[in-house]
Amino acid sequence: MGLSTVVLAAILIAAVAKLSSPNANVDAFRKFWSPVLNSSEPILIAVANPIVYHASRHAMKLNNDALGPTTEGQRVLQLPPKVLDGSDMIAVQNQYVGFGDMILATEVTSMLARKNHAARVRFASAVEFADMRSASTLLIGATTNRWTMEFQSKWRFRFGRTPDMRVVIEDSAEPGKEWAIPSKDDGSSPDDYLLLCRIHNSITGGLVLVGAGLKQFGTEAAGRLLADPDQLGPVFRKLSKGWESKNVQIVLHAQVIGNTPAQPEVVASHVW
Repeated sequence: MGLSTVVLAAILIAAVAKLSSPNANVDAFRKFWSPVLNSSEPILIAVANPIVYHASRHAMKLNNDALGPTTEGQRVLQLPPKVLDGSDMIAVQNQYVGFGDMILATEVTSMLARKNHAARVRFASAVEFADMRSASTLLIGATTNRWTMEFQSKWRFRFGRTPDMRVVIEDSAEPGKEWAIPSKDDGSSPDDYLLLCRIHNSITGGLVLVGAGLKQFGTEAAGRLLADPDQLGPVFRKLSKGWESKNVQIVLHAQVIGNTPAQPEVVASHVW
């Protein structure tokens, strides 16, 4: 066998070994999801249920009279503030899902389906504590998910509100430290922060995962990250050894470009 043949054979063997060995990102991804995938029970996905306010028929009629007839299905209210009062804002519960929440639920359920693992998707408001004792649970959403707010009291990183009603992520280990974004009433933002949690020893007795942004952008970014080994793998590969069997919280930051979040970057983490 000539030298060139030996070299070629060595290259082929190295290539085959590389292809057959697990990718480091895929390996971390598998370790993250292994408690879910190794369970015979479907994961319970509890989606946030925001309260949405509808304009009353009275308000819509006044708006239509002011703007004139239209063939459009819906229009923005363009009425003077003094024309309306509190009765013109009708609270609607358990009917709507935020766009970011929908993306997260869709990304994760699709990923699990490709791995032949079932998921049950329900409104968080319809989930009882007993439902979470027999299955792994993914909580989607922050202040609009009652279970995220219920469980977070013992976590280092938590969601809170400032006096001017902005939602922030607080670091309970460093009072006063928080991650926040500019307050805009129209919901737009040039960036967002999100919190990922993987709690092994949760109050439910089982595994609890959390994915939530301060706004929809961060929650959407969390969904794409949780379903993609090439995004999730690098995040967990940087954690201290043994994270697989420990509780983990990670705060990430994502730029928002044209209402679409970019790939998030880690700004803080806690493993215990």
